[in-house]
Amino acid sequence: MPYLASGALSRTFRLFSQLRGLPSPSRRRPISFEPLEDRAVPAFVIIPTFASNITSDPNAATIMASINRTIAAYESTITDNVTVHITFQEGAGLGSSSTAGYLVPYSSYRNQLISHATTADE
Repeated sequence: MPYLASGALSRTFRLFSQLRGLPSPSRRRPISFEPLEDRAVPAFVIIPTFASNITSDPNAATIMASINRTIAAYESTITDNVTVHITFQEGAGLGSSSTAGYLVPYSSYRNQLISHATTADE
């Protein structure tokens, strides 16, 4: 491909514009943009609370940074509009946790699933 100096390129563009009936670059109007409306994007938010046995740990900064990086990964992946409060604390062993159980009638559970469905497959 032959090399064109910037002046030759500009002349070529002007000639092409004249042949196509386009206004020259100096006579074009600037592009104007419409402002976009504000939108609330659904978001998954985890609000961490760190127990004193984490904040007083000699490695507290590393522990909290690791937890916050993991939270950020989940928040950037999940788009459901949910806010979760989680208290993080050091356990007495490897990966211990506590859970709570609730008795919910199946019809209530099913109706809640249906009310939050966003597609026919859900």
